[in-house]
Amino acid sequence: MKRSAEPKKIRVAKRIGTAGALILGLSLYALFSDDPATIYPSLADRNTVILMLLVSVCFIGAEQLIKIPYYRSLKESKKEDGLSPKDN
Repeated sequence: MKRSAEPKKIRVAKRIGTAGALILGLSLYALFSDDPATIYPSLADRNTVILMLLVSVCFIGAEQLIKIPYYRSLKESKKEDGLSPKDN
């Protein structure tokens, strides 16, 4: 199996974003479900659910903050090579 050409920092950022998305989904389920305690008893506590929402937004934001400089530099290097973004 061949490793990705992306730097390790980007692969870690994707994992952080994935964890954030999973927490976001679980917290939204708990927020809008009639009985969220059937999955996990702590989901019945509204404060826990709100905290999960905040953590998930922070995780997703951290992912974007890590990835933006890499993709900007990648875009600039492609411009220098003479490739248009549609050539990918």
